[in-house]
Amino acid sequence: MALLSLMLITMVGCTNSTDHMRKRLGAITDARLVRVINDHCAATGGLETWAQTDQINGKAIATILDQHGSQTYIDQKHRIFLGEQPAIEISGIAPLGTKVEKMDPSGQVSIVKTDGKKTVEIQNWKAQFDSALNMRLLLQAVISPAALLGEEVNLDYLGTERVAGRLCHKIGITGGLLGRPQEPLDTSKDLMVVWIDVQENLVSHLWLRYHTIEDNKTLGYLAANVSDYRSVSSQLILPFNIEYVFSDKYQQFHRKHYLVMEFSQWQGITEDKGMFQKLLNK
Repeated sequence: MALLSLMLITMVGCTNSTDHMRKRLGAITDARLVRVINDHCAATGGLETWAQTDQINGKAIATILDQHGSQTYIDQKHRIFLGEQPAIEISGIAPLGTKVEKMDPSGQVSIVKTDGKKTVEIQNWKAQFDSALNMRLLLQAVISPAALLGEEVNLDYLGTERVAGRLCHKIGITGGLLGRPQEPLDTSKDLMVVWIDVQENLVSHLWLRYHTIEDNKTLGYLAANVSDYRSVSSQLILPFNIEYVFSDKYQQFHRKHYLVMEFSQWQGITEDKGMFQKLLNK
């Protein structure tokens, strides 16, 4: 079974106490960055709420656009398991069958498709890597406070910048965002940029630069617009609209999106940590 080994940044979840999250904040020497992250945590529910959240479940309609402009609609269910490393499962029902994408806590990605007659595991590096890129952006959008307080994350405050007419704080994230199937791995140019609205203290845009797997010397660029924040039952404030777009080295966001996730529901819950194993065994 071919799996993509994805070196994902370690994220803080419910198994870590609020004190641990505050310790991570205390280790950041840039006072501006500390203030921005503190305000961002408060705006999305607070450190204590994030520390108590084990799992986030969601329902969405995903619209996929191909290069010819055709649209495919997929009913999706999302499960994000928070912990020292997150796990995520996205199951989708489309006209041609179902697809389940999983990234387990160790960073292994798998894709299984079922067309009603047979079930096939997709053993294609490019398909798995493309899935990993989308899930990486999704995790950053949904569990941003936990992502920014990851133990292996390197953060840089990049100042303020106007995006779509709104003034935003700009944070750069490095530290092995994505792995590659071939050796030697080159992650020196990998960079995630997060824009946090100055007034609302919520993530508004994401930009990801990465080495492609076809040619480790070639760089690729993806971005996401994050919007429509709402309070959910667990008191977290989560985005209900994520629009994926192509980008370039100048961090320009293309107007035409290739994937849109419109969520109808998010729910933050507390679950037994054995759910990680249940995810792997399903």
